[in-house]
Amino acid sequence: MADTATTRNKFRKQSLASNEDVWGDTYLNQALDMVDEALDGYVEVALTGASTTLSTTQYATNEYRQRMLKLTGTPGENHTITAPDLEKWWIIWNATTDGFTITFKNTSGTGVSMTVDQRELVMCDGSEVYKVESGQTLSSIGAPTTNVSMAGFKLTNLGAPTGGSNDAATAAYVDAAISGAAILPLSSDWGNTTTGTTVAVRGDTTANVAAYTGSARELVVDTTLSTVHVMDGSTAGGTKLARDADVPSIGTILALGG
Repeated sequence: MADTATTRNKFRKQSLASNEDVWGDTYLNQALDMVDEALDGYVEVALTGASTTLSTTQYATNEYRQRMLKLTGTPGENHTITAPDLEKWWIIWNATTDGFTITFKNTSGTGVSMTVDQRELVMCDGSEVYKVESGQTLSSIGAPTTNVSMAGFKLTNLGAPTGGSNDAATAAYVDAAISGAAILPLSSDWGNTTTGTTVAVRGDTTANVAAYTGSARELVVDTTLSTVHVMDGSTAGGTKLARDADVPSIGTILALGG
């Protein structure tokens, strides 16, 4: 009876009473080496052109059996790597250098794509290849312990904040919150092209303006009395600018002086 190979990792299964004198020192040791390779093996697979099929040699080292696959080379175009329709998982590192997308798939599946320098945990259930982390949510992983870069991308579809000042918020939420605040939102500004300073204009009722300190170079319109106040960032109500009606005429001044 001939030896046969295991389904997934192609280890030798020796038949009864076979392989006299080589059962242990040759074939058993060979199988143990293949087990070691399947558990923690590492291989670099150089990619060229449009496709690669992982080697699946029986009873000998092969690419498919390895636990870790480092993809290298410059394929020159998008590239597809194909593994058999068998259950297995790998750690795959796309270390190619020319920026093309790599698709890792099984024979009958569509597979998963990987961009340059991605390291992925990938599994095959015999019918399709999947990234293991797909479907996970941010709430299922630990909180970061240092600053996290978004690499130029945005956070979108945020809910309304409920946890106080540490919650993130959408631009629409912030605009609405400012519109409902005591001092109305910025309506216009003028930048000084030499110094970079800015003059801002806001407006609100007499009571709110009287309590507002604002910031330097900020003008606030009292919408009740139609007056303008120059803010300095520390004086409540700022400095009120006189209106024409508030300035006495020359005749009045002379009359008062006489």
